[in-house]
Amino acid sequence: MAFVLQNLSSTCNDLLRRGVRKINMRLKLFIVFIAFGYLLTGCKKSQSTDDIKVNIRIENATPENFSNFRLNGTEFSSIARGTTTGYHICKNVWPYPFANDLAVNNTYIYIIDIVPTPYLEKGKYRMQVLIDTLPWRYKASFIKE
Repeated sequence: MAFVLQNLSSTCNDLLRRGVRKINMRLKLFIVFIAFGYLLTGCKKSQSTDDIKVNIRIENATPENFSNFRLNGTEFSSIARGTTTGYHICKNVWPYPFANDLAVNNTYIYIIDIVPTPYLEKGKYRMQVLIDTLPWRYKASFIKE
């Protein structure tokens, strides 16, 4: 009887060890699966606001001095004629200068209502402002640098 009990105990211990090994293996596989899923979702490029920030500087190519210049809430302050500002970080900038929230000498300039294009891509741009004969007095363009 002692032999049978010892044999049964040995068999139970073997089954218990195998069960623990299966649980350990399943736990390891689960951890690997979770880590792999995290890597897949973590590597996706998101369209956060960081992705649409651009560095912009303003070139005043007009014969006028600007006492105040603002683009989408970013203040460039005074810009003398023929000078270019340093870079400022701007968010949500449309590729058409006059489709943005733009103010020159504290006067808003807003010409284009609907812009069916995405924002400027991340990078450095120079917005060149020139004199224009049209009623809004200025024309401008973004130049990727």
